[in-house]
Amino acid sequence: MNLRKLLILTLAFLVISCGVNTGVSMKEDINLMKKEAAPIIPVEDLFRNSEKATFRLSPNGEYLAYLAPYENRRNIHVQKIGEQDVVRVTDVTDRDLAGYFWANNDRLVYVRDKGGNENWHLFAVNKDGSNETDLTPFDGVRAQIIDDLEDNEKEMIIGLNKRIPQVFDPYRINIDTGEMSMLYENPGNITG
Repeated sequence: MNLRKLLILTLAFLVISCGVNTGVSMKEDINLMKKEAAPIIPVEDLFRNSEKATFRLSPNGEYLAYLAPYENRRNIHVQKIGEQDVVRVTDVTDRDLAGYFWANNDRLVYVRDKGGNENWHLFAVNKDGSNETDLTPFDGVRAQIIDDLEDNEKEMIIGLNKRIPQVFDPYRINIDTGEMSMLYENPGNITG
């Protein structure tokens, strides 16, 4: 029951219980309530991607990034605060992007797989859409983010199951070049 109907019922009860004559019969009150049926919402509207979602502010507060549809798939768009122009910085058409964040004031990092294989690759792209780089271009390897190194604008720590499919080793990776080095070899009993 929506708030309006509840309010009407409450007022009708108060009017009747106080013995005040409103000039409208109880039957007319009920008929009035029946006429105000809730609107029907199409199922497609309930499950449709929103126009804009997952907003992220750049570290310096000058840019806003968000996910919005491009060819029916969620892609990253960037807009300078106070301006109308929007730049779509990714053009993924096979699946929605799984997530993203600002690595620094100029570069965004996101993860995606190809065709649903769930071998997540780590990508980085500039806020103007240039220099998009697959930082983990290894077939059959899954990447995971361990630490975005908030105080380090050029590097982050990721996990890759490159050596053994069941085990993720930590790597330090440069988000501009993709250059990486293994930090430790996981003995197999460390999951996070």
